[in-house]
Amino acid sequence: MTDAEFAREIRSDKLSGVYFLYGDEDYLKNYRAGEAKKQLSDNYPEAAAFNLFELSFGEGECDIDKISSALSSPSMMSPKKITSVSFSSLDSVKDKDKTALLELLEEHSSEEGSIVIIRASSGGFDYGSEKKPCSFLKNISKFAKAVRFDYQSPSKLYQWLSKHASGYGLTLLPESAELLINTAGKSMYTLLGEIAKISAYAASHGKHEITPEDVSCCSSPTDEDDAFALANALTDGNIEAAYKYLGIKIRLRTDPYYLLGQITKTFTDLAAAAAYIKDGRDKSEFARDMKMHEYKAGLCFKAAKNAPYEYFISAVELCLTADRNMKTMSSRGYGEIERLIGLANYRR
Repeated sequence: MTDAEFAREIRSDKLSGVYFLYGDEDYLKNYRAGEAKKQLSDNYPEAAAFNLFELSFGEGECDIDKISSALSSPSMMSPKKITSVSFSSLDSVKDKDKTALLELLEEHSSEEGSIVIIRASSGGFDYGSEKKPCSFLKNISKFAKAVRFDYQSPSKLYQWLSKHASGYGLTLLPESAELLINTAGKSMYTLLGEIAKISAYAASHGKHEITPEDVSCCSSPTDEDDAFALANALTDGNIEAAYKYLGIKIRLRTDPYYLLGQITKTFTDLAAAAAYIKDGRDKSEFARDMKMHEYKAGLCFKAAKNAPYEYFISAVELCLTADRNMKTMSSRGYGEIERLIGLANYRR
């Protein structure tokens, strides 16, 4: 199923069964899930609070009992209910838990009035390819509607960016949009922050359109994966850059659990790359064994050479400690990640 088909089902109030949202574009996944929840709230405003079950799991987490309880709860004062489950790192979930999850979802897939939306973040789920999907995607597709979210085309991004610029009373020139996309990448979360910054700058100078000069003045190259950039900044000993990347995520209101999951996955990959370097193995072996694209494997190897193997093991341990602290002291949120950055830099 395509994103467009999924959007039509939401707007026509025809959602039913299990939907698995995966792929590179996390912004659209979260946006569509939000649309589905809004549809339920609009149609049954008094009952929506009783018929929306939301669960979120971090690195290596999958509480089958909690998911089962949510799926088994009956709808109240409404013919429909939504169970929304998000995973920041589905790949890190144990195989036995993945199997149990699939069995549970299939068991509830045909229940009348039950809508289940499962989201896998891009940084924590390698779905394989269209011709050779991973085992989880292949199995869940047998009973669920799998919706793949790819990065949007430049033309679609231009339309989307233009709408945000128009909110400031500005016209976004096509050449300006092209430069912005080439500079900041295709991630809509990143572009959202960039267009807001550029629009505010242009509007404050009394302009009516955003020119390439405005983009060049306000936008700087942004790594497609800020979590990788953050970890890379720490291995370089550049704590100022690390806090900068965290600031981007905070301004975009990225869920701190999701962000920590990304950071943990990145440090885990870098620790593995450092182990290969320590053993004298090359990046081709690393890419093959980790089932990772050669380009990404090259980035990991390059970053892993900037610090000793022991540093990356220590960083992974700090991530796990931060995860535990966030669950017991939930109010700390981003503060725990700030603490992680400080400690990781100190141990370097």
